[in-house]
Amino acid sequence: MSTPVIVLRGLPGSGKTTTSALLRDRLGTAVRVSNDDIRYLAKPRDFSRLSLEASERACIDLAVSYARSGFIPVADGVFYDREFLDAVSWELALQDISMEVFTLVGDIGDLLHRNQCREELSQLPASRIRQLHRGFLAGGTAVSINDKLPEEVAEDVHELITQSRVDGGHRRERAGIDVLFLRHGEAESPREPTIDPSTMPLSTRGRAQALAAQRAVQRFEPDAVYASDSCSAVETAQVAVQSTGQPVEAVADLRECHVTSDAESPAPDIGAQRGETDRIVMGGKDSQKSTEAEKVEAAATRMMEFVQGLAARSGGPRRILFVSHSGPHTWLVCRILGAPIGSGPVIDLEYAAFSRFHFSRDHGPGSIDFINRHASGINP
Repeated sequence: MSTPVIVLRGLPGSGKTTTSALLRDRLGTAVRVSNDDIRYLAKPRDFSRLSLEASERACIDLAVSYARSGFIPVADGVFYDREFLDAVSWELALQDISMEVFTLVGDIGDLLHRNQCREELSQLPASRIRQLHRGFLAGGTAVSINDKLPEEVAEDVHELITQSRVDGGHRRERAGIDVLFLRHGEAESPREPTIDPSTMPLSTRGRAQALAAQRAVQRFEPDAVYASDSCSAVETAQVAVQSTGQPVEAVADLRECHVTSDAESPAPDIGAQRGETDRIVMGGKDSQKSTEAEKVEAAATRMMEFVQGLAARSGGPRRILFVSHSGPHTWLVCRILGAPIGSGPVIDLEYAAFSRFHFSRDHGPGSIDFINRHASGINP
């Protein structure tokens, strides 16, 4: 289940600062992110549209960062421009991140009274309160503050959040299997042309890439983890799941397409020698060497049979992490789209990037949820 970003908005004096702090304490692993605090970090500290929008966007971005780390963020601020919030909500939805907006609303008499009760330096002129109140549009879920203490308002919002989780907050489950496909991190380059690239470990950069994938894997909560039996894929999988303690099973079916091990006959030359119809091709950038060459169609078939076997055996909804290569990723995409299996990657999956697929138990072609996202853009 992805963690939503909670936005608590309201006019000055509506009690949003106290309410958000109380709400944070009720939510467990949560954090309060104050737009006022962020705005005061900037210079000049004015109320221009540019300054306000920049601070509000920074506030939401910080809240999203906490959500991706497993916190429940409560972002509080005036957020006067409701259309701006609608646009941000739409942008986050494209990343599978939900934003729940709660607007504290009160009568003008109640707001004026609250303003007078604030410290003198924090008070606004009554005329300014009236002006803001006239143009302030409710957005999201309206929560009345009239004649209520902040503790009561916080409890009201907490009940609404809890109900939202009960109604639709559980992670999405579908019959069959959901596959999160992770390409391995960058591997060390072989020093000798005769060395099998599949035996090379991750480079320093590749290990950092695998570490960066950890949070997305943790949020995905895989039921099983399968990796190509190449060294870089197994090591990437082990690093990516080390915070979950999930075991990694290395399987040959997730390998790249093999090419011949003849160092003097690189793959393009082999194709020229045997002809276009019987060409030995590389499945992708991570192709492995073997004493026996393998045609890409056969490689794609053995991988798809493995995937469909997992879907058919699933006793219920399952989430599976694959750690493999660019070639197998291409084969999955081509099979789902009904495109011919080619000799090169249709979509170049980047190192430590993710794609997500779904496969039903009926051996259908499957479906694509997203392609080529990095960990920061995933909230499964």
